[in-house]
Amino acid sequence: MSDETPYRYTATLADTIEQAWQDRWEQDGVFHADNPAGPWASPDAVAARGPKLLVLDMFPYPSGAGLHVGHPLGYIATDVFSRYHRMQGRNVLHALGYDAFGLPAEQYAVQTGQHPRKTTEDNIVIMRRQLRRLGLGFDDRRSYATIDEDYYRWTQWIFTQIRESWYDPEAVRPDGSLGAARPISTLVEKFERGERAPLRADGKTWAQLTDAEQQRVLAQFRLAYTSEAPVNWCPGLGTVLSNEAREGQDHAAQLDRALDGRTGALPGRAGRRRARGIDDRHRGLHDPTRHPLRGHLHGPRARAPARRCARARGRLAAGHPRVMEGL
Repeated sequence: MSDETPYRYTATLADTIEQAWQDRWEQDGVFHADNPAGPWASPDAVAARGPKLLVLDMFPYPSGAGLHVGHPLGYIATDVFSRYHRMQGRNVLHALGYDAFGLPAEQYAVQTGQHPRKTTEDNIVIMRRQLRRLGLGFDDRRSYATIDEDYYRWTQWIFTQIRESWYDPEAVRPDGSLGAARPISTLVEKFERGERAPLRADGKTWAQLTDAEQQRVLAQFRLAYTSEAPVNWCPGLGTVLSNEAREGQDHAAQLDRALDGRTGALPGRAGRRRARGIDDRHRGLHDPTRHPLRGHLHGPRARAPARRCARARGRLAAGHPRVMEGL
């Protein structure tokens, strides 16, 4: 007689159960939010539910082959929040899209030798499948990517409206106050009529300027404009770094020089982290008791968190119920 139980809960059985229920949730539209009108109108269902609640997650970048662990870290929290309110009877819309434009997507396309649209759309398919397997309660009907033409035509339109506008401090608002955005063409008319003078040191009038010079004058007034400024250029990423990221790299470089003199050369993995602007030693070690410079970086204060970390590990090893208070 075998000692194996016929219904042992294994990873295979768990996978079967999860997929079966996820299929049913999808077929029944469990996570679809009821609409009062439109193509998905369900006015009776809306009337039977409580107040509406909209929950949005930060859009992921589909610039790699699938999700990373940082994505579900936030999505699980909003999923719990959404499920709680859905169980309380509220009409919950939990939606997610994909922020597909930008250098990360372009860099991934360059690395793989494919067109950005293909790599992005392929990665979105992978992410959708992974999000479904996580069992998250997104309304899959209400999802879009920023590369969708029906979406970015409006973002481009908004940008155009801003760029073709200037702030007129003398414009009268409907409430009688002064100051409003007006079309850039009204500023050109003021220059042409001589009501305003171009901001130029040489004193030239609007009519004396070339087309290029006139555009440079207008650029000083546009609400959306181009300018030149020093940046922290990162050739490896093909983009610029924020000052905070740059300061983090500088701090990591200082630590590297200190470590080189005390513990030898820095391992390659830490070097790669530094290149990405991510360095555990800059953000704080998971275990400060093992840092070779713990007594030199922060002085005596470094020993206090070290003791707390040691006590927390002791409680964790002993199964202490209040272990989270020490972390």
